[in-house]
Amino acid sequence: MTKENEISPAPAAPPIQKAERGVLCARCDHLNRGGATVCERCKSELFIKCAYCGEMNLRALENCGKCKHHLHRGIFRRHSGSHHHSLRGLRRRVAVACFWIVALGAIYLLLRLIHLF
Repeated sequence: MTKENEISPAPAAPPIQKAERGVLCARCDHLNRGGATVCERCKSELFIKCAYCGEMNLRALENCGKCKHHLHRGIFRRHSGSHHHSLRGLRRRVAVACFWIVALGAIYLLLRLIHLF
């Protein structure tokens, strides 16, 4: 075998410090270097402050590490209202819609029964 056909070994990666951990971006899944606060790829924030206790958490986490409160808004949460008020309003609207569906169905069945439809 000649020297031209030999495969050279890949260069060694720089050693990783034991205390250094990567930070995963919640938006683009890029693994950033330890200590970064903004993603190197998409420039989004890597940490989020818990609205309940004020603790800083990784944005990729679902719940606060200190108080276990949800860190992100759900689909039923409003921007300026609390979670419970918006769910209460949704439940009320669903209950009213169900009432009208049942009431109109009963009226339809009664009218069918007396042969008006």
